[in-house]
Amino acid sequence: MKKAKVLLNALFVPFFLVSCQHGTSSSSSSPITGYHEASVSQYSVINHPTLDGFRQKGMPSTGNVKILVIPVCFSGETDPSFTDEEKAVTEKAYFGKASDTSWESLSSYYEKSSYGKLHISGTITEAYKDSRTSLAFQTASKSGDVLSPLLNSCVDYATSSLGINTKDYDSNADGLIDVVEMIYVTGQPLLNQGGDAFWWAMTGKSSINMTGDVTKPVAARYFWAPYALICPGNYGGTSIDTHVLIHETGHAMGLSDYYSYAGGDYAVCPSGGIDMMDFNVGDHDAYSKMVLGWVDPLVVDGTAKSFSMTLHSFTDTGECVILHDTKTDPWNGMPYDEYLLLQYYTPTGINEKDSTGYPEWTSKLGHGGTYETYGLQVFHIDSRLFQMTTPKADPTGASGYTVKYVDAVYDETTIDATTGDHHTASFIAASNTINYSYDVDNNTLGSSNCLISIVPADGKTSFMTKDYKSSVGLMNNLFGVGEKYGSASFSLDKYAANMTNGNKFNDGSSLDYSFTVTSNDASSCSLEFTSAA
Repeated sequence: MKKAKVLLNALFVPFFLVSCQHGTSSSSSSPITGYHEASVSQYSVINHPTLDGFRQKGMPSTGNVKILVIPVCFSGETDPSFTDEEKAVTEKAYFGKASDTSWESLSSYYEKSSYGKLHISGTITEAYKDSRTSLAFQTASKSGDVLSPLLNSCVDYATSSLGINTKDYDSNADGLIDVVEMIYVTGQPLLNQGGDAFWWAMTGKSSINMTGDVTKPVAARYFWAPYALICPGNYGGTSIDTHVLIHETGHAMGLSDYYSYAGGDYAVCPSGGIDMMDFNVGDHDAYSKMVLGWVDPLVVDGTAKSFSMTLHSFTDTGECVILHDTKTDPWNGMPYDEYLLLQYYTPTGINEKDSTGYPEWTSKLGHGGTYETYGLQVFHIDSRLFQMTTPKADPTGASGYTVKYVDAVYDETTIDATTGDHHTASFIAASNTINYSYDVDNNTLGSSNCLISIVPADGKTSFMTKDYKSSVGLMNNLFGVGEKYGSASFSLDKYAANMTNGNKFNDGSSLDYSFTVTSNDASSCSLEFTSAA
């Protein structure tokens, strides 16, 4: 039996992420039969830190949030300074209008993606100049964490030299700065230029300041990225491109990467690539928006043997559908369960630009962008929670512990009043990287269960293999009426090859409904659901 300490250490590995490699719902039926609208905003990750990718409160995903952006440069003779022009460009990338960029600013993107629930503003400070050369800083990174001390030095500089009040950047008054984004310039080659992996974009949490101070909020969540990724040349010249900033800010709010970190035969593409938290393109998916508190789902509830529904553009309205076994294992009322998730994709709004192809991917991945026209997306979500229990006599779990799935969110360790056993907070078991996905049934790390997986309409299994690249963004991944789509109908038996557990969910349950797209156009699709029970 594994030691609790070993598993906990694995669960709390620092979440350093390399990027760029690779509304409220409403029903259209009245009266509603066969489904209902559910409210899930109370389960947002900002309310439940152990479900955040960093096990720590991060940037709030709703309300008025101010981001503290601190440019960073170094002191070597060949290290560039951060210029006034670069500061002005950074200001537009973060807080400008969409028209200031080649697509969207960070602020305009999240205003639209959140259906007006998140309003981002902030400050670009004068640059902090580290006393070391960039090469010395890179060398030091091989011996330990250099970004946490740098983060604190940057904040000290901003408060003591620039008059920044960190309370202005703690929108939920938890004593932690919502996020500090460090944009650097360096004399060293970046990762995509053959340089060290340190010179890239990543999001992490400080290993120093973990306790909040409401009188003087401290830095915890941070983002580290080169200025060059704001103007990478994807749209020619110095055009502002915010795809990386937007992706990393998703991490700042607690979202995980939906691509696999694994290589070789394990370099699969579970979620299909077309998502901001996968290949940095288009909008966020419905699962992400549920856990960020932006959308509420329509839930098939078993109250009608057959029924129809009109589902409108997800990126325009936030409408989405949860399809789950309604007979033997009803939905638990949270985003944190196992189910199919349906959303109607349209190349509108923040999807429109990338639907013609994102320049970074056009010669490398299938269509090279979001889908070129409309269709129904289907995802398999396995966001079940688990909890560890250790006995009263051994609260650290040194001699063993038990684990089980739970249908409730536990935010902290509790002690059973009868037995004295210690129950940990709850955690999400599955990941889109096999080595990080926790196998609850066998009490080990390493599981084929993925957090979010595409169910491609053509039924092909390429996304489950290393040969996925040519399939990304192709229209036959979508459900719809017509030859360009992979299929118009779905049943679990028909798509057993796309499920880890065949014609059952990972938890062993079945699905009592199938569905068919009966019509679809540029703004909506009509669905017919039928129960076999």
